[in-house]
Amino acid sequence: ISLAERSLCRQDKKTYQLELIGVVMGKYLDEYNHMSETISVETEFGTKSSTFLVSEHNRVYDKIMIGDSIFKRKGELEINIKRKSQSFTYKLDYSCEDFK
Repeated sequence: ISLAERSLCRQDKKTYQLELIGVVMGKYLDEYNHMSETISVETEFGTKSSTFLVSEHNRVYDKIMIGDSIFKRKGELEINIKRKSQSFTYKLDYSCEDFK
């Protein structure tokens, strides 16, 4: 397994353990973190910034909009997005064979 594949698997495992439920308040490229695609989410515990969509192959980052409600439960690689009367579910894909 290559170094790049190991890195993607680490991201996959990290995302698998992540729980993020709230409203997207911001979406930006973080200039202090190698221009990483970042979202800011207002949760019941305060605002949390996350880069879990970096290197995600289905480009879920491009589909998220400010104001969307997102539901990413710990132990899953699916993310649910609610926008007004619409609802979308995406499988997060980091191309790690351990999670296929």
